Amino acid sequence: MITTSVRAAVALALLSTATATAAGPVVEVRVEGSTQTVVPPISVRADTVTAEDEMGVDRTVEGRTAFGATVNAVDVGRGTRFSFGWSDQLGPFVTRFGQDTSVPFKGKFWQLWIDTARTPGVGYVVAQTGARDTLLMPGDRVLWQWGKGSETVLDVILPEGHTSGPTFVVRVVTTKANGKRSNAGGAIVEFSGKAYRADTRGRVRLPKRGSQRVPLAARRRGDVRFGQGVFALQVCGDVVCRRQLAPGA
Repeated sequence: MITTSVRAAVALALLSTATATAAGPVVEVRVEGSTQTVVPPISVRADTVTAEDEMGVDRTVEGRTAFGATVNAVDVGRGTRFSFGWSDQLGPFVTRFGQDTSVPFKGKFWQLWIDTARTPGVGYVVAQTGARDTLLMPGDRVLWQWGKGSETVLDVILPEGHTSGPTFVVRVVTTKANGKRSNAGGAIVEFSGKAYRADTRGRVRLPKRGSQRVPLAARRRGDVRFGQGVFALQVCGDVVCRRQLAPGA
């Protein structure tokens, strides 16, 4: 015979398990406007959210969606102007981040890119579904960019393994909407307060400055800028023995 107290304990355990299961994956979100980064890289959960659309109607989107992650990122970065419209077929569509508003008749709009952990090394690819129907997994990166949809996205690839000597090399690449990558020759990398220009192969040689955490960013005309991250550099003697690109400034 199961007592009332045991039933209550089982019910509580099931509720806790359901709550834990319902928590969405942790992903990265950033928003790049026409002239500046609106929301820098930030880690949030992609889970069920309720938000008010531009007509003042509360809309709920359930599950581990790109829209849920976006709303949570905007909530964390308080003060960011954000609005979205609603389609019964497509769900939410972003109309504004910061100062940039979608202008459909000029072909300028907010576009969703995803760098999914399912295919490491591929980089950002334009989402094939709307924000409501784009499901995320742990480690995915979400990027909103404003433009005509013809822009490409910059990214920075860090060296693998140990690097000896007074310098180390990073590579800047640009990704097209279909996921195809190429070297971003001529891109500018800002590192430790100085600007360095990439060669034709997208390579930039940077100086080691001891164990530190320094900002790393990249930009090139015509590309969606690389969202500033923090480059964690640990030097063991003259060897770089650990390096990591972390979201946030």
